[in-house]
Amino acid sequence: MKILKRSGIALFVGFTIASRAHAGAVAGATEPTQIVNMLQLVASYSTLVQQAVTQVNQYQTMLQNLMDITPSELLGEAAQVLWRDQNMVQAFKSLQTIVVAGQKIDYTLQNADQFFRNLHPGYGSLLDFQHGYRDLSDTTLNAIGNSLAVINAQTSDFANEQSMVQQLQQRSQSATGQLQALKAANDIGVAMIGQFQKLRELMLAQGQSQDHYLSMQTSMNDSGKSGLDQVFGNIHAKRITAYTPPSSPASAPAQASPPSN
Repeated sequence: MKILKRSGIALFVGFTIASRAHAGAVAGATEPTQIVNMLQLVASYSTLVQQAVTQVNQYQTMLQNLMDITPSELLGEAAQVLWRDQNMVQAFKSLQTIVVAGQKIDYTLQNADQFFRNLHPGYGSLLDFQHGYRDLSDTTLNAIGNSLAVINAQTSDFANEQSMVQQLQQRSQSATGQLQALKAANDIGVAMIGQFQKLRELMLAQGQSQDHYLSMQTSMNDSGKSGLDQVFGNIHAKRITAYTPPSSPASAPAQASPPSN
């Protein structure tokens, strides 16, 4: 649990730094590089959400074993103790952090695509990446909403940490309630894994499209420069020397006037 908590904090801080860097550095000629950085961040979050799902499944196994060996009249209290001992509230908080980060990444990439188009008016792509990111975000939020409906919660409850904790406290009072919360958490984790996989596919396509455009622009610029070199390359300027005016001829000696008669 502690490892997952530290990883979540580190990645959330990393995402914040990457977003700020993206906002300031994307104005340069390194747009595909920004996508590469975001790809690394998505890979990290993908690993973290897989760990969260594994953790939820492990707890569910522990709870099932507890239900098998504990008398029904003692099960509620025993389940609450197990919930607290395994710090499951923190596990859900980590999952919430991942969900929020995934939505922020979607939003950041939508803005990045628009920024690139504004910076390069001639750029065009077969895929509408902004629409793709927006659809992916909406699909994930709908899946999360359906998962939360199992515990009579809404997406807004999950987005708000305080509301989420209150919902979990109510569910953790019984083993049955915990099982429902665990199912919702597992479904949310699976939805996030799918989101990050599709995010990666979109980002790779976007990076390749932008890189291809920049390469074409560079090639066109190089071709234009080569043409100018062919036209003017053989003209060599000679060394210009200072202008020296021609010297005036020496004055002829005056002729003697003939003697007068």
